[in-house]
Amino acid sequence: IRGRFILATKSMARDKAGMAKDIDISLKNLRTDHIELYQCHNPSLAQLEQITAPGGALEALLEAKAAGIPVIIVDRMIVSEDDTLFTSWIGSDFRTQGAKAVAWMEEPFGDKPLRIVHLQGNIGSSAQIGRTAGLDEGLKNNPHWELVYRDSGDFTQAKGQELVEDLLADNISFNVIFAENDNMAYGAIDALKNAGLVPGKDVSIISFDANRAALEMVLASEIAYDVECNPLHGPRVQAIIEKLEKNAATPKLTYVEESAFDIDNTSREMIESRGY
Repeated sequence: IRGRFILATKSMARDKAGMAKDIDISLKNLRTDHIELYQCHNPSLAQLEQITAPGGALEALLEAKAAGIPVIIVDRMIVSEDDTLFTSWIGSDFRTQGAKAVAWMEEPFGDKPLRIVHLQGNIGSSAQIGRTAGLDEGLKNNPHWELVYRDSGDFTQAKGQELVEDLLADNISFNVIFAENDNMAYGAIDALKNAGLVPGKDVSIISFDANRAALEMVLASEIAYDVECNPLHGPRVQAIIEKLEKNAATPKLTYVEESAFDIDNTSREMIESRGY
């Protein structure tokens, strides 16, 4: 039965010793002698530097490479110019996600002056870099758009709410919130509602991830547009592993297919039919 599924886990360890310890614990707890996919979970920019420094968790990848063990990276990309450290990467094209959001904004808003609040994710993460680049290109191409505020909400609901509450307290006027994930959008919506404002009417919200709860908010016209970040990587990882087992060529980079949602293409039936 072991050959019928892919076993994946992750570690918050940032140094080599901590990673080695977590691997031993994982093997023991999962009652197995091998794990197909092992991930460094949600590192910040500073932690990425620690992971890739001497004695960091990346050394475990180097040792795996030296042992001839294929390394498959899922979702976030490692920070290294040496792409021989991994066999394949599977994930989202975050720059395209940002550009997709901008392209949608250009349609309904037209030449309307926009005052944009930008809630960034963890600075230095691949999602933040790509989505920010997409918005920056939109700001460059649309001179009637004004960026009135930009700061990191750390991808969390609490921080997103805090930042928007501070803006409202300082009487900063804005009519668009560009939140780089759904959690920060949830916090922004809470802040707006607590101030007596109506999300979707007083302020348009652009978000990313398209989680089920966020799509409910799209259906309620509280989120104007939500770009999907598809988490269903398992089948793609399995396909790569099967190719490796047959010594077949595998793609270095695989971008997942992703959609985007507004009130026009979101329905109750669609939400219920999704796997996440």
